[in-house]
Amino acid sequence: MQTKLKRCGTEYCLELPASMLRQIGVETEAATTVSLRVVGQQLIIEKAATASRLSDRFRNFDYEAELAKQSNHEYDWHGDVGQEILK
Repeated sequence: MQTKLKRCGTEYCLELPASMLRQIGVETEAATTVSLRVVGQQLIIEKAATASRLSDRFRNFDYEAELAKQSNHEYDWHGDVGQEILK
């Protein structure tokens, strides 16, 4: 397939069919980050790795161990530096 390469300010833009983007898992209704790389004279466009759900990020997090480490220490916030105190 051929497509147009257009000037967009100081950058260049490619016109890509939505059907082709959907094939690589890119949602066409919202802004999506893609990964670009050059291999030889080819420009490779891939869907960028997305951040996982919050529950996935904390799946192996040991809350009790972290709490045990932190509960033995007090944190000194030092004195007031701004308008934290309401009068």
